[in-house]
Amino acid sequence: MRVGDEQSFVEFEFKARESDGSPRAGDLACSVSVANDGFYGTVSSVWFSPEDREEFLKQLGQFERARIGFVSLSNLSSLSDYNPLIFEIFSVDRLGHLAVKVELAKISYLGEELIPSKVSMSFLLDGEQFNSVVAGFRKLFSEIDGATEQPI
Repeated sequence: MRVGDEQSFVEFEFKARESDGSPRAGDLACSVSVANDGFYGTVSSVWFSPEDREEFLKQLGQFERARIGFVSLSNLSSLSDYNPLIFEIFSVDRLGHLAVKVELAKISYLGEELIPSKVSMSFLLDGEQFNSVVAGFRKLFSEIDGATEQPI
């Protein structure tokens, strides 16, 4: 599921879903990639709860009607200092022009030292594409909710 165009985009790709018998049943992972004019970053897995996905789709529906304010997608690590994803779509003016804000964080180790790498960018989103963005997220999350468990 891609938000944006060929030069500036965020792409979500389904990776795995926790099985119904697990303590975190219904949680799912997506890889997230972002690019803006040749600047690029990716995180191999960001985990979302069913409640996070449901709330985001609800926010998208409200934002689709008003196009005022912003909508954000939470994930299971949103409250952590090492949150792998911040994703928002927001209005930039009263005319309905939109933009996307994305921050990706990836944790690695240098010996025993924890080293965070971050990519942060924003870009304009064609307002006429927004309806297809909403449809894309609804399709992605409904396909995922019906998907079978897959390894990462």
